[in-house]
Amino acid sequence: MMRRRHALLVGMLIGVIGVLALPMATPFEGLVGSVSIVEYWSYDVEFRFGEPEEELTGHSIERYDRQGNQTETVHYDTTGRVTERYSRSFNDEGLLTRIDEFDGRGNLVSSTRVTYESGVRKHRAYDQHGNISSASDITLSPSGKTLTMVLYDEETGDLSLEIRNTYNDHDEPSASEWWNEDGERTVRSIYRYGVEGMDVMDETEFYVAGVLFHSFITGKVLAKRDLGGNWIEKLSYKREEKFGETEWILSNVYRRRIEYYE
Repeated sequence: MMRRRHALLVGMLIGVIGVLALPMATPFEGLVGSVSIVEYWSYDVEFRFGEPEEELTGHSIERYDRQGNQTETVHYDTTGRVTERYSRSFNDEGLLTRIDEFDGRGNLVSSTRVTYESGVRKHRAYDQHGNISSASDITLSPSGKTLTMVLYDEETGDLSLEIRNTYNDHDEPSASEWWNEDGERTVRSIYRYGVEGMDVMDETEFYVAGVLFHSFITGKVLAKRDLGGNWIEKLSYKREEKFGETEWILSNVYRRRIEYYE
C-alpha cells in the first residue's frame, strides 16, 4: 500500500513541479530587482513540415510585495479562466506563515499553516473540513535555498518522500534527488552549466527498487533578458542521439513579463 501511495505521489509531483513551486532545485528561477508582478507562459513545441509550432500549456501570474515576498499566485487554463489561486501571508520578519489555496470559483480548498522549529520550516495543510491533507518539513540554507523537503503520510505520519538538493560554489543547483520511505532513490537530476551550447544541461534519471529504468537529458538557453537582468524567454531542448551524433531538439518555450516597483 505504501509503495503504491509513493508511486502516486511521485507521479503527482512530477506533474506539478514549477506549478506549486515545490523545492526541487531549478536553475535560473530566481529574480533580481524590485519585482512586483511576473506573468508566465509555457508552450509545447511541435514540428510540422519542419517548422516549429507553439501550443500554450500554462499561464500564471505571481505578485510580490516590496520585500520580495511572493504574496499571490494565480493559474489560468488555456482559455484564460482561473483554475486555482494561492494567497500567502508573512509576518513582520518576512517569514511565510500561511498559504491559502482557492479553486477557480474562489472556494477555499486548503489552508497551510507554516511554523518554524530549529531551522526547519513546517508545513501542515488542512482541507475545508479541517482535516489534515498534507504535511512536510523544509530545511533552508543560509541564503534561503531549499536543502531538503520531507513529505509525510497524512494518515500515519510516516515519511513518504524526501527531496534533497545540493548547490555548487556559485549557489546554483548541482543536483536534486528524491528518496522514498524505504531509503531508495527514485529520481535524480544532475545540472551542468555552460556545456554543449546550453546555459544549463539537466540529466534526469528514474529508478524502480533502486534500479535505473529511464533517463533523459534536457538543455535550456536563456534567449532574452529584460533591462532589469531577468530572463523573459527561455528555450528548452531535448537531447537525442542519432547515428552516433548528438542533436538538440526544441521542445518547450517559456516566456515571462515582469513589472517592477518604481
